[in-house]
Amino acid sequence: MAVEIRTYVREDRRALEELAIETSCTNDSKVKRLEDIMHPEFYFDIEYAYHLDYEPESILIAEDNGQLVGYLTGCVDVRRYERTMAYKIVPEIAFKLFIGEYDMKTAKIVGKALKHPIQLCRAGPTASFFHINIAGGYRGQGIGKELVERYLEYLKKSGQDKCSVGIFSGNERALRFFSKNSFVETRRNRFLDWEIVNLERSLR
Repeated sequence: MAVEIRTYVREDRRALEELAIETSCTNDSKVKRLEDIMHPEFYFDIEYAYHLDYEPESILIAEDNGQLVGYLTGCVDVRRYERTMAYKIVPEIAFKLFIGEYDMKTAKIVGKALKHPIQLCRAGPTASFFHINIAGGYRGQGIGKELVERYLEYLKKSGQDKCSVGIFSGNERALRFFSKNSFVETRRNRFLDWEIVNLERSLR
């Protein structure tokens, strides 16, 4: 199986969205199912709007014979991310809530989150971070490791000295993966109903 790692192009957006929803927190039975909590569009807006619309150059794609089977969405400048979330994306989400684009269960989640908007905007303590997903049938084949290593090299060339990632505490598979790849837990915090484990890796 020859999987190609390449940079993101605009035509990847729909396939990335579909894979993002498919491989969200529904992967682990210990984490609440996404579709039982919120509308998929809200999840995609809050998790990916910044990366796709404001920093697409930091996205990597894993492709097998024209099929998108994995991706990594990154952020080099966390301060830019936080400003963009605070002044552009979160207000857009609030507007969608106001005009009824999200269902009622999602409206309750959004309303609760907007009472603490800094949680929606804050990325973490380091200057850079990323999010990664691999399609179910392609896990355990080294694709995730290649995506991560390719992105970390990109960060080094950008002058970064460390990188972080946040994982649902119940996602034991992901926690094992990052531990095996030299990421160290630095802290835990809560966002709404979830406990997030923050891990960090030095790039020096």
